[in-house]
Amino acid sequence: MNLSDRWISKASSSSSFYAPSLLLLAVVVFLPSISFGFVYDDHIQITSNYILSSYWHIGDLLTSPTPPGDLYRPVTMFSFLVSRLLHGLSPAGFHGVNILLHAINSVLVFAVLRSLFSERLAFLSACLFAINPVHTEAVVNIVGRAELLAALFGLSAVYLTTTKDQFSYSKKVLFALLLLLSTLSKESGILYGPLAFTVLWFVPRYQREEGSRMKWVLFSSFVCAALFVLLRYMAVGEVFPSRVVDFIDNPLVHFDLSHRLLAAVSLLSDYFVLTFIPFPLSADYSFATLAPEHFAFSTETFLKVIFAGLLVLCLVFARKRSPEYA
Repeated sequence: MNLSDRWISKASSSSSFYAPSLLLLAVVVFLPSISFGFVYDDHIQITSNYILSSYWHIGDLLTSPTPPGDLYRPVTMFSFLVSRLLHGLSPAGFHGVNILLHAINSVLVFAVLRSLFSERLAFLSACLFAINPVHTEAVVNIVGRAELLAALFGLSAVYLTTTKDQFSYSKKVLFALLLLLSTLSKESGILYGPLAFTVLWFVPRYQREEGSRMKWVLFSSFVCAALFVLLRYMAVGEVFPSRVVDFIDNPLVHFDLSHRLLAAVSLLSDYFVLTFIPFPLSADYSFATLAPEHFAFSTETFLKVIFAGLLVLCLVFARKRSPEYA
């Protein structure tokens, strides 16, 4: 067996171990949730939603807002419709799908990271993703499927851009379609476009191409965003929610722009810390958990801004110093 044959054999054997291990790990960790019932917004989006009562309403998914009425997530609602038609209002079926989606997303995280780092580091990072309690809200709450589906399509789109072979026309179309499906699952799914662009920027070999890959990612992101806004306006009747946000739900809407920006940076730092130290967690991040007074120009906020800046500098430094990405 020559060197290339041994390398292919090793890659195949390691891949056959990593993916099933991640699937099993993610399922085992969140399997207890399969016995849980419906909670919070599960009722208004699933049990009390007439659109999910029959497949005759499938056309309404594209033309109707998602409960409570100012959202537009037709792909997620379609998945709820399929689940309800298959197993009725049995919460176990809905929870089972969420667990499976999280397991698949864990494998996708591994696939994306493997294109950037070593296979072992990618696997360990994906294991952390699979078992992290911070995903409890997305996996255990049935309506959290919106985030799971957005991640499923979004991570698939990102992975598609990291393949070393030619970024063909069919791949370009598929990337745009996956990004659109991610956005139609949850609004934040559009951010997987900038994420894909950041990944391509991090790996210089993609920049030595004729630029088609990075340019297409940006172009697709703008087109998907515009198409989503159009579809949302046709279904909901407005681009942005018109209802007044209560102070209890989100106190930040009553603060000026400077405090909102500080809150964004501060929360970004908090999310990074929660990834590695997932404690304490909250089932509802509003009012008291946001603590708006902490976002003022305080020492804590200043340190968090410095921390976020250092993370960005580390990313830039790692890109310039790592020859394996060249």
